[in-house]
Amino acid sequence: APTEPPATEEPATEEPATEAPAATEGPEEEPAETDTKRGRAWLIALPAAALIAVGAALLLRKRR
Repeated sequence: APTEPPATEEPATEEPATEAPAATEGPEEEPAETDTKRGRAWLIALPAAALIAVGAALLLRKRR
């Protein structure tokens, strides 16, 4: 049972990777813009990972 939550966390870490190509589209024009997009990806990834971790913890608590 404890092996299930980590499996659900992996897709959340892969989602920002799909946004990375969008950030690398125009590094020649404005490097600052890529930084903001990278920051935006982190703002999306971190709360998602936190929600998944909290959800997994709640599920494990309910099972006990």
